[in-house]
Amino acid sequence: MPTLQFVDAPEWYKNGIEEPHEPGNRDEELTTWIKPHQEYVAASRHGKLIYRSRGHVMHHYDYVEMAGEIKAFIAELWD
Repeated sequence: MPTLQFVDAPEWYKNGIEEPHEPGNRDEELTTWIKPHQEYVAASRHGKLIYRSRGHVMHHYDYVEMAGEIKAFIAELWD
């Protein structure tokens, strides 16, 4: 099943690349929250993961950008 996921991630984890950062509670979030999403997308026939640092209600703030990304993802499926 194709899947597109928008995942809240720390600022230091942009585009799925872990940048140098101060260790702390966010490291646990990385393994308990982000890693399962990565595994799910990797197991999908056509999966994509988009990282954002906007919090759980990112759709309230970034709905225009997210709509564009959803449309582009769907267009990729029909190519």
